[in-house]
Amino acid sequence: NFGSMYYYDLKEFARYFDRHLLIDLEFGDVVDVPAVPSIVKDRPIRNDNGNAVIMKLDKFRHFNMPKDNLSFADKRPMAVWRGHFNNPIRKRFVDAVRDLPSCDAGSPKPSAPENYRKPYLTIAHQRQFRYIVSLEG
Repeated sequence: NFGSMYYYDLKEFARYFDRHLLIDLEFGDVVDVPAVPSIVKDRPIRNDNGNAVIMKLDKFRHFNMPKDNLSFADKRPMAVWRGHFNNPIRKRFVDAVRDLPSCDAGSPKPSAPENYRKPYLTIAHQRQFRYIVSLEG
């Protein structure tokens, strides 16, 4: 269930408020500013984003950082990205960095165009790079 972890994260702080108060909550990646003040885990970078009230939601997924025994200096001095082309931002990113020797970016998905395909990398393999790129979507 998409919102089940949100429930536990909200419950941690909701106990400080009157239980009869209602809240508005936007699930997932927020691309539009809510019409009314709403709790979100992220918000668009715009001047008029005041209705998007950021709260640390889905903490386990987004903020659980396993111990890394490899020092920063011992990592490959490159950025890495693996993902699917489910929005134009991702394709534009790969187009911009594909020929840079300091970036290893592509999609492991067989349906990706051949010139965008890169081998699948486990999280352990990605953590051998100094920088891991995280893109919208």
